[in-house]
Amino acid sequence: MVLKQIPAFVKDALNLCITPQDGRALIELMHQRGINVRYLNRVIESVSIHQSLGYLKKMAICEVLLRSAKHLFKTYLQDVDPMLLSVGVAHFLNCFLTACPNLTPLLGIDEQVLKLNRNKKNKKKLKNLRESPEEMAWLNETHSSLWSEIIKEAKEYYHYQITASDIDEFCKIYEVQRIQLLRTFCTSVGIQLLLREYNLNLPNGAKHHQKPVFNTEDIISLYPIVKHLHPHATDAYHYFTTGQARISAGHLQEGFELINEALSLLNGVYGPLHPDIGACNRLLARLSYVMGEHEAALLFQHRATMISERVHGIDNPNTATEYIHFSLYVFACGHISTALQLLYRARYIALLCHGECHPEITQIDTNIGLMLQLVGELDLALIFFENALSLIKLFYGERNLKEAFTCHLISLTYTYRGDFRTALDYEKRRFLIYKERLGPDSDYTKDSDECLRQLTQQAVTIARKVAELTATASTTKSIGSGDSSSSTSHLNSHSNNNHLSISESLVAKAVLSNAFCGGVNGNVNATGGSGGSLTLPMPTVSSILETLNRVNGILVIQIRGKDDNQHGHKEDKNLSSNKSDLTESHVVICDKIRQSKNDIHLLTSSSNDNKSSKSFPTSLNNSDVNKPVIPVL
Repeated sequence: MVLKQIPAFVKDALNLCITPQDGRALIELMHQRGINVRYLNRVIESVSIHQSLGYLKKMAICEVLLRSAKHLFKTYLQDVDPMLLSVGVAHFLNCFLTACPNLTPLLGIDEQVLKLNRNKKNKKKLKNLRESPEEMAWLNETHSSLWSEIIKEAKEYYHYQITASDIDEFCKIYEVQRIQLLRTFCTSVGIQLLLREYNLNLPNGAKHHQKPVFNTEDIISLYPIVKHLHPHATDAYHYFTTGQARISAGHLQEGFELINEALSLLNGVYGPLHPDIGACNRLLARLSYVMGEHEAALLFQHRATMISERVHGIDNPNTATEYIHFSLYVFACGHISTALQLLYRARYIALLCHGECHPEITQIDTNIGLMLQLVGELDLALIFFENALSLIKLFYGERNLKEAFTCHLISLTYTYRGDFRTALDYEKRRFLIYKERLGPDSDYTKDSDECLRQLTQQAVTIARKVAELTATASTTKSIGSGDSSSSTSHLNSHSNNNHLSISESLVAKAVLSNAFCGGVNGNVNATGGSGGSLTLPMPTVSSILETLNRVNGILVIQIRGKDDNQHGHKEDKNLSSNKSDLTESHVVICDKIRQSKNDIHLLTSSSNDNKSSKSFPTSLNNSDVNKPVIPVL
């Protein structure tokens, strides 16, 4: 266990073969590798020496804390009278998640109990309970006493020392949000809370909460947590595995039919709501998207997302991953604003489950940045790209290929703004990484070199135009200042100066301040009517969709023979209607589906050794949109 399973688990985490998104996923991955939960301390010790696994260490420590609190919660509830159960649960949550010193659980509870219980027997029972100190010992629980018991339980049961005396210190040391602890604890012990905003974070300058956060009315119910076996539909899984094998062999249409048959059998066995049915819909959506049927992919993924919301929950990390896939298909169908809303929702759920420092955030932020490029929000796109770049350096190391790719995306964003100097800096970083990792003869290195050449040429052109405009503005200003002998000429000069200031501000906005250039051709009239113009590149829908496919792990490479080269354009036009041709003449690489136990890898190849060319299927008509100056790999 200690010498083999745990080091292998840590190695898979370092290689990003596994990326647990919350404590439950972490425990499931440990169980799949034969690691018991009581070895969490060993896992924490193993991942502590790796800086890139900080998120995993934080997740494991939170799991130790929450499981220790769950042990105490079970014994705590046994001493609480059923009539005061909601009071006891609210008091425990206040002691666990806040450091409020003034906790009076039974404040105002007598009147409420009297309203619900009119008979004398219940009144007498409440009076006896108030007079019995042994049965009402839970009322004396405070945040300091509870946390001392939690630390003791973690030390005795998991052999791990939590270096925090209360929740405030714990959140500060381990950079954990209280809402994460609340969500995980409630789902693990079966607490259903009232849907409202809980002010768990401390006010500015306050050392602790001044009043309780949780009240009696916030506890809706307690539901049982039952462990049971999951029966399998043998015939359905046989069709599913056979369909995966046919997809791996390159027969996408045949695999699609087998997966669809498995979906029908699963619907007959489990009903409409089951995790495996969601996995089938997800795979059918991915196959439909690869084969060019974007509307069908959108329909299948919509079903998968709805199933995940109802089976796993609306705040589950699996649902967040479904939103990411859903946003890609929605974008491919032309609904850009809806795709952005789905990605924002996925990011919110991800932050709720595991926080900002997680490998999944890099994919979400990159997708958001690309879509913001298309709608012209370049400043906001740069924020997401920079955050993704910092996380990539943390998880993948310095000077890796993902860093080079993200630098290229940032360079493109600065190019669209007109800031060619900053774009050159990021493109140089990309070129140096490719040259170091792939060599000078690589196609990626050559493409980066070509991008550097184009950026340098554009920077020189823009600088020359700015110099010409500045010289023209200075000449006009000197001519206008010579006619200041009368009040009328002074007013005309003032009007000309205002006109020049507007022109100079337009130039600064277009070039020096790097504003996004609108319009299809990307023309900015920076001369205020003097006839000159500055042309900046702008993103297109096809280029953004191509990059989104690459970010999300989808790459379609069409392989044509010599006789088919002259009909290549016609084949691309009819790509979505010829499914049988796709099964034999395309290489499709799809990303891993992490939600279910059946991870899906689509890897089909052809025996044709002819020269290949990239072809990304899209249902959008982009013939009237110009391509960007710098191509996207």
